[in-house]
Amino acid sequence: MIRTSESVAAISAAWATASASMPTVPRRTKGQVGNATRFYADLATVVETIQPVLAEHDLAYVQGCSDGDKVVTVTTRLMHKSGEWMESSLSMPIGQGTAQAVGSAISYARRYSLMAMLGLAPDDDDGAAASVQPRQQRSGGGHATEAQITKLATAFTRFGVKQRDERLRYLSKVCGRDITSSQQLSKDEASKAIDAIEAAIQIDADARSVGAPT
Repeated sequence: MIRTSESVAAISAAWATASASMPTVPRRTKGQVGNATRFYADLATVVETIQPVLAEHDLAYVQGCSDGDKVVTVTTRLMHKSGEWMESSLSMPIGQGTAQAVGSAISYARRYSLMAMLGLAPDDDDGAAASVQPRQQRSGGGHATEAQITKLATAFTRFGVKQRDERLRYLSKVCGRDITSSQQLSKDEASKAIDAIEAAIQIDADARSVGAPT
């Protein structure tokens, strides 16, 4: 959900112009998803790409984070010199809760949140690539499919979240509404939850790799 200042006329006009000249974010960071090697745009590359364009159109952004029940939430606010603003928040699970896992989750959430706020496509993203089922097959309206529900349950098990109430709390956080059954999920919500859990699994793997003795 996007929240805004009372008026958005100036920031909307500035962003409409800025977005037209926003370059494609290059994918130059190598990541490993299973046995596959993929390239994606890391946070530093995203910031390096967008900053000149935002500054040229009197735009800037800030990001803040807060922690919750096994998640970190990053809020990205896009601001205009007029004082107008718009913002949205994204929650990311932190897995084992180690310092490395928390740091990785914050970095992932900052990148996802910033690119979503600016309408930048996370092409070949390492978190989304971890999902086995193609995104285009999981998007769209209507209720989540049985295949999605099964995949969601499998992802939760791999992530170590086995209790039903804990799963529902996480789904409610990701979807931004109260979820009392996975059958309530739409296709888009199920897709979003699967991608977030798969990304968290990758975060845990990255954290274990960083913390492993050499």
